[in-house]
Amino acid sequence: MRSKAVVALLRGASRGDVNAMIRLSAMHLYGRGVDRDPAEALRWARAASEAGSLEGAYMAATLLLADREGVRGGEHLAQAEALLRKAAQGGYEPAVKALRQLAPAGKATASAGADGSSAVAAGQAGQEEAWQEQVYRKFEADAAAGDAKAMYIVGWSLVTGDTFPGLAKDPARGVRLLEQAAEQGHAQAQIAFAELLLNGKHLERDAARGAFWLDKAAQSSDEEVLAMACSFYMHGREGLPADEAKACACLHRSAELGSPEALYQLALMLAEGRGTAKDSVKAVRFARKAAGQGIVLAQHFLGDCYWKGEGVDASMKAAFFWYEKAAKAGVAASQRKMALMLAEGQGCRKNEARARRLLEELASRGDAKADVLLARLLCRAGGEDAARGMSMLRARAEGGDGMAQTGLAEELLSSGGKASGEARSWLDKAAAQGVELAKDLLAEHFADGGKG
Repeated sequence: MRSKAVVALLRGASRGDVNAMIRLSAMHLYGRGVDRDPAEALRWARAASEAGSLEGAYMAATLLLADREGVRGGEHLAQAEALLRKAAQGGYEPAVKALRQLAPAGKATASAGADGSSAVAAGQAGQEEAWQEQVYRKFEADAAAGDAKAMYIVGWSLVTGDTFPGLAKDPARGVRLLEQAAEQGHAQAQIAFAELLLNGKHLERDAARGAFWLDKAAQSSDEEVLAMACSFYMHGREGLPADEAKACACLHRSAELGSPEALYQLALMLAEGRGTAKDSVKAVRFARKAAGQGIVLAQHFLGDCYWKGEGVDASMKAAFFWYEKAAKAGVAASQRKMALMLAEGQGCRKNEARARRLLEELASRGDAKADVLLARLLCRAGGEDAARGMSMLRARAEGGDGMAQTGLAEELLSSGGKASGEARSWLDKAAAQGVELAKDLLAEHFADGGKG
């Protein structure tokens, strides 16, 4: 059964909404909220392109060039190149860069011969260079006429040299063009100009003006620009202090535009009360939307919420359901939680053999936490397994692993007698590393609570 979100997108696409077509393409490509189907992803990208979307043309081209199941790049090279040219001529910068990469990779040549001769290769390179110069001249003309997008593309190329190889850099002119495009409201130019002002490259550093243009860019409806602005605000960069409230505002705008990644990040912020009032119920609601669109870390987050009873009523069965979904997608933390629940029979039928297999597989890939959990499980099994488990714990504890030190102490305490002195020593070491469980065990088992 299709989700409400998919049904809504299909309705929008049927009415000619190119954004809905693009989102459907991405969902089918990555298997978010629908079965993964690269051929269906290509169909929706083509539909968006035919409806006039430059991003759709670019997406269709990249799918045609990719060797993915159901999509054979080599058979569709001419179509891909035509789509890239269409997007590039419309000013879609990623398409310009993709065209530049075709010839060096030996792919660009709908018209090339198959003999592989150097003359053919040189002819292709010359044609590509001539075409790039033609595209650049078009951008130059449009920029001179006051087109903001063209001013951004030419300006950024003059500053960085990234878009058009062989173009002589002219940072001073590039900066002027970026500023003019920013003043016309071009979001990518605003974020680029803000970064230049903040890092002081190619013009005098001005944190106040940089922050001003960053705030302007953060009001845009461009998901890529919003993600960049959010990164600035979240972590603070180029001397700009972090501002989690502004980061949350960017995430809200991205979420409203349909970004599942933004929904997940918002859920984390709401759960922790960072940049916004703490609201566990709303955090679960956003995480559920993100999880439904294939964000596997949101699935793990929901498992934690049900495990702890935060934002929802505690339910081991629901926690196991979400951990298992994320575990199947390869989230190691979910795989460990799932193993613990299987070993204890929490929210699922008890299955120690399956729990051990999960932990052994993780440990074989170098997961230290899984190695400690496996050792604890072996200790509980008795006999030779228990001896092996204690040996594993000791090795990790002596190597400084606080979790292993705490686990070894717990095993020693359960054996009683003289072992309590050694247990105290390991707990002291773990507590000094900040392991909260070690501190709790010191307070529980030793009269001085670990002081002395």
